[in-house]
Amino acid sequence: MVPLADRNRKVVAAGVTGKIYLVQASKDLAHWLTMITNVVPVDSLITINDLAATNYPRRFYRLAAAQ
Repeated sequence: MVPLADRNRKVVAAGVTGKIYLVQASKDLAHWLTMITNVVPVDSLITINDLAATNYPRRFYRLAAAQ
């Protein structure tokens, strides 16, 4: 996770090329919201900008494999 100048966050995660992953966020580690479902590209990195990050005093992220 990389802080941006506008206080939002850039999330960069690595995965297996061609696999489908869910990028999820939580404010409390108990309730997770899927931000995006993505197929990992050839470079094995998923990059998204969380433009809602400024709405939360803290934010947690995880990468989950799709079933």
